[in-house]
Amino acid sequence: MCEPDRRQSFFAVFEGASFRKSTLEDLYQEVSEFVLHPSVPEAIQINFDTARNIMLYSWFVYRFMPVAELQACSSLELALRIKFGLEHAEHAPTLAGLLKKAIEEKLVSDIQIKTHQRIAKRREEFIQSQRRFLEVLGQSAPEPPPSDPQGYCKILWDTFPSLRNDLAHGSNTLSPTRAFVTLEVCCDLINQLFP
Repeated sequence: MCEPDRRQSFFAVFEGASFRKSTLEDLYQEVSEFVLHPSVPEAIQINFDTARNIMLYSWFVYRFMPVAELQACSSLELALRIKFGLEHAEHAPTLAGLLKKAIEEKLVSDIQIKTHQRIAKRREEFIQSQRRFLEVLGQSAPEPPPSDPQGYCKILWDTFPSLRNDLAHGSNTLSPTRAFVTLEVCCDLINQLFP
């Protein structure tokens, strides 16, 4: 019971100038970075802490990762219902409807989502490299179109409900990258709802 799932031995951490096998402490460090603001209501804190703990215990049972993702998505849905005063509603809107309402009311934006920040940084680096290349050719690069400050949130609105439904109705997908991104995005969205 206390032995790591054999699949955990496939992962390594780059440290200094070399790789080493990843440890439970590494996983703990990653999971501990998903912190909700103190202003987030206790019921949501408890739900999200459950997701974090399940993710941590995936060290021993690798298949806990999608369970942690589902719990994180449930925490986000609870946060949205509480934010809109629908936590006791008999027929509350779906996760998609609640996310859409949060976007329309500008309660969430891309800038406060770490995953989006990493994507935006890579996009900017790519644009800069294109500009340098075109300058070498003696050409100028066109200005990129202005970005929608909620463009990534709108993508989440379009995809998160399907992800949650896939997890809730049974999924064979085991992706540590997706699991960490799901927890991080849920954490960032919940924190925006309760600044």
